[in-house]
Amino acid sequence: MPRVFPMDRLNHRVFLSGVALALVLGVAGPASAARIRHNAVLKPPPTTNLSFSAFLAAGPSLWSHVNPRIPHGTRLAQNADGTVADTPFLEFLLFRRSLNPTRFDHYHPNVAPILASYLPPLPAVTPPTPAPQTVIPAPPPITPPANQTVPEPSTWFMGVVMAAGATYARTRARRRAMA
Repeated sequence: MPRVFPMDRLNHRVFLSGVALALVLGVAGPASAARIRHNAVLKPPPTTNLSFSAFLAAGPSLWSHVNPRIPHGTRLAQNADGTVADTPFLEFLLFRRSLNPTRFDHYHPNVAPILASYLPPLPAVTPPTPAPQTVIPAPPPITPPANQTVPEPSTWFMGVVMAAGATYARTRARRRAMA
């Protein structure tokens, strides 16, 4: 009966590394990235503890970065002739409408027509006459080469190379043990 040499630690590690590499190369599928997840909580804009009248008196420097708590039932003051009085609240509403008029008009359909009457009329815009242009023909498009891929060794070839490497390491270890 031929004598079987036990595998020493180095050969065992080389063999297991080769098996692991063969499994990874043979089983691996297409790689794809994971979805980015973030748990950032969106912070609401800061509010103020000022009274509403003090907030209105502060003006646009405070209005631009602080959301007020508007008391329920706040109304626009009217003059004796029925027009809206020029108050800080009216200025605040005009400021808020100027940020995004379409959105403001959508969410405040009753107030929007009143505020629109206080806005200055838009000046008539005359488009400038375009200068004559010289047409420069575009260069022909560069077509990329059709489906270029990087050649990779086949799985069976990698397996043969790993088996040969393991056999070489084993033979070398046996020769060292005999010497």
